Amino acid sequence: LLGAGLAPGAVLAVGWGRTVQRVIAAGLPRLHGLVGVPSLGGMHQTASHFQINEFVRRAAAQMGAQAQFLHAPSIVSAELRAVLARDPDTARILDAWGRAEAAIVGIGQHQRDTGASPDLAEADAAVGDVVRHYVDVGGRNIIWPGQADLMSISRAQLQRIPLCIGLAIGREKAAAIIGAARSGMVNALVTDTRAATAMLELLERGV
Repeated sequence: LLGAGLAPGAVLAVGWGRTVQRVIAAGLPRLHGLVGVPSLGGMHQTASHFQINEFVRRAAAQMGAQAQFLHAPSIVSAELRAVLARDPDTARILDAWGRAEAAIVGIGQHQRDTGASPDLAEADAAVGDVVRHYVDVGGRNIIWPGQADLMSISRAQLQRIPLCIGLAIGREKAAAIIGAARSGMVNALVTDTRAATAMLELLERGV
């Protein structure tokens, strides 16, 4: 982030997940004048690693940035989306997604039949997600029921961000990291040696 040339007023989109939570807890650099925004609406989960507005608040406090929050669920009906779009605070977040110059997002692993991930029409191919945009190991988009109702930064918007840092650790995340990188939704990576070793093994096998 320090080398990204982010000027005051630049937008930093923040994701959710355990690794994002740990990175923020470890501390972010001082970058005065940035605007931190959540990358999607709230999840219907009580665990601390789902509390994305709190991540934005903590990240902004560490960096000396301004925090803006999204008070909306991650899945909305078309009717609710139209209402929210007329709300000035929500409209400000929607506009910020299109102007984001940096992002810190988790790379999730698609866990079949656990309830932690949605039912996917191509579940056997899905390996992971970035902000609930699911991909196969080749980086191709996997459509899931409700995706059209997702209140989040879009796949295309993520692909346009100059610095989008994906966070993921552990051997089990290797395929998801490869898929996320190939999708273009992340262009930088924070990981550990376990995931890196597993990724090399997969790539050497021609995955």
